[in-house]
Amino acid sequence: MNFILWVFAAAFWAGAYFLGLYICKKFRKLKNNVNLVSIIIASLIAVPMVMQIKTKPITYAIGYSIVAPFLITTLVHLIYAGFKKKRNKTVFNDEFYFGYSGVLLMVYLFGLFI
Repeated sequence: MNFILWVFAAAFWAGAYFLGLYICKKFRKLKNNVNLVSIIIASLIAVPMVMQIKTKPITYAIGYSIVAPFLITTLVHLIYAGFKKKRNKTVFNDEFYFGYSGVLLMVYLFGLFI
């Protein structure tokens, strides 16, 4: 039972990564504007939002809106890059930030509804 839960969680977050990757590649405006600066701003906006909605301390909010999405995105991106035939030399490329935006979107939705 516990293994099934882990598989479901991994598939869910991988789906969020690929959703962000697909959406950002599809729309030219997002493709041009999703970068390191916009991801940092979106992550910092999530901190007070999580603190207000969840009524938790700042350490919980930072872990929820900055650390956890970064670790999830890095793990999924490294696995995805390992399966690709054409590899990039840098880990933090445009695909990373596109996937990170999808994970951040899910974090925002989780913060609002759960």
